[in-house]
Amino acid sequence: MKKGEFRRVRVIENQANVGFADGHNVAFRKVQTPFVAIVNSDARPGPTWLSELLAAFDDDEDGRVGATAAKLVFQPRFLPMELSTSSFAPAERDPPESDTRELGVRVHEVRSRVRK
Repeated sequence: MKKGEFRRVRVIENQANVGFADGHNVAFRKVQTPFVAIVNSDARPGPTWLSELLAAFDDDEDGRVGATAAKLVFQPRFLPMELSTSSFAPAERDPPESDTRELGVRVHEVRSRVRK
């Protein structure tokens, strides 16, 4: 983000890289708002993320809520796949379980089926 790029954003510059946690702590000491939202640069929040997080404070009659967090959803690193081909046949081995070769596969296309 460039300084002055967004009118309503105040950029707080540190003289040195103090790390993730200390960088946030510097900012927390300087803000004067009742709430602070931390959004990483690689996050893709949905359109209602902020109102949903703040709703926890609206429903807090006893004043016990100090922080809220979104549910983090990570895409699986590996997806279960089923591959089939009529042209692959493992070599005949004796016993058959002794064939320890791995089949390399190049993925041409990925189609996602959304489950509801």
